[in-house]
Amino acid sequence: MSSPIEITELEQYCQEGFGLNMGCGDRQLGNSVGLDVNPNAGAAKIIADSVDLPIKDGCLDYIVSCHSLEHTMFAPLIVLREWLRCLRVGGILAVVVPDGSDGEIALQYCSKGGQFPAGGHTHLFTTRQLSDLVSFAGSTVLRHESLDRRPYWRTNALLVVAQKDDSYKPGVVKRSKLLWFRSIWTNALPAAYLGRLRKSTRW
Repeated sequence: MSSPIEITELEQYCQEGFGLNMGCGDRQLGNSVGLDVNPNAGAAKIIADSVDLPIKDGCLDYIVSCHSLEHTMFAPLIVLREWLRCLRVGGILAVVVPDGSDGEIALQYCSKGGQFPAGGHTHLFTTRQLSDLVSFAGSTVLRHESLDRRPYWRTNALLVVAQKDDSYKPGVVKRSKLLWFRSIWTNALPAAYLGRLRKSTRW
């Protein structure tokens, strides 16, 4: 869950241009457009899954995400590549996730007995891991640090800020998504989730 510290860090990237707030929930960050998979999210203007965005290639100036990436059922690299697809070259990606190095406190929201609780974390990251993923997805990392969230929370959060660069290859995204969807289409996803994916959401 976010604190005013993360909100302040991310809002500075949402003041100019046109961009998205991924997994917005009820939070409005600056001038960003809220996107969430939950139709009841109060700040959401777009209802869509973060791995299959109804957004044209290279049309966004920034994307911010506050405690969203750790909840995805998909491989984080594929999600990050999809986000970068929508950014123009030079556009900013700013991501906040829980600090996976916080051990038991961070793990309390993760898999319990082999089951992922509703709303729980499906991924944990260290600063180095998240920075490497964002870089490999096709961007240049500008900042990466652990944020001390006291007195709001006992755990830290990770912030990675990157800029989309020329190393991004859109063909890799399409092939990766296709292989990933094929591998889990009939095996891993619950029927309700499949139903949402089959519906075409448009801007």
